[in-house]
Amino acid sequence: FTIVQRYPAGARAIGVTHVDLYRLKAPGDFEGLGLEETLASEDLVVVEWPELGEPLWAASGRPVLRLAFGFGPDGGRRVVWSGA
Repeated sequence: FTIVQRYPAGARAIGVTHVDLYRLKAPGDFEGLGLEETLASEDLVVVEWPELGEPLWAASGRPVLRLAFGFGPDGGRRVVWSGA
């Protein structure tokens, strides 16, 4: 189980860092993960189960886009986004 996985930038792209907070229980569990440094980088940061990190995301000053996945009334897949 990897909490933070970085995928370096390619020739004409930016790096992506994937963060999965599912197993963390308290904000103190972030210590040693380097999330502050990650948020200060130019990487696109994708976070699963982000609720625990809300104060950290807000303090970073970065734009936050939230995606919610579900099913529409017809049974088709649905993605709802909010934020900027």
